[in-house]
Amino acid sequence: MLCIFHQHFPSLLFCSIELVVLLLSSLFPRVHGQQNAYSVGGSAPSPQSAPLYGPPARTPALPAYPPPAVVQVGPQYPPPQPPLRETSYGGCAAGECAAVENAFPVPTCYLNKDGFMCCNKELENLMDNTYRNISRSRGGKWKRCNIHQVAVSTQRNAEKHFGVDFETVVGAGDFAAKNYFNQDLICKIKRENSIILAFASPA
Repeated sequence: MLCIFHQHFPSLLFCSIELVVLLLSSLFPRVHGQQNAYSVGGSAPSPQSAPLYGPPARTPALPAYPPPAVVQVGPQYPPPQPPLRETSYGGCAAGECAAVENAFPVPTCYLNKDGFMCCNKELENLMDNTYRNISRSRGGKWKRCNIHQVAVSTQRNAEKHFGVDFETVVGAGDFAAKNYFNQDLICKIKRENSIILAFASPA
């Protein structure tokens, strides 16, 4: 151990690093039988020695987990769907029309030229005339995206003509619907980009 007195500061004592390490190691007690890493000299206690307090420490056994399985993640987006069949708007493929016509809820129902079910020709004509009149309104500047006006006008004209309450649904694309309707008053048509469904409200 080496200690040096400083000549300008006689009260200061400079000692070697060994002395500093020895002093620090004596200040910090040993934890659970392990020797301080900075202590100089002395031998480490055997691992079997008991800790300072309590029963002997046991290292918990880690459960044996199987290795992680490799999980293959599919695409983030669903695969592209095939385009809509031509028959969804413009008629039936060979042999399909007969099967569809047999499943109609009312004997007067038929498949119109747009490929949708109608059960009353008079209602289909009314819907067609209403759309044609709206499309010619406002000096030919009527917007085809104004589906609200199509719905309101079709509903009002049908209620006035048939004398019963009507419901009307208009969409910018095809949609599925399950309806309860009055008599045979139901029809679905396509005009330009609008799909129009009108049916008499059940009593």
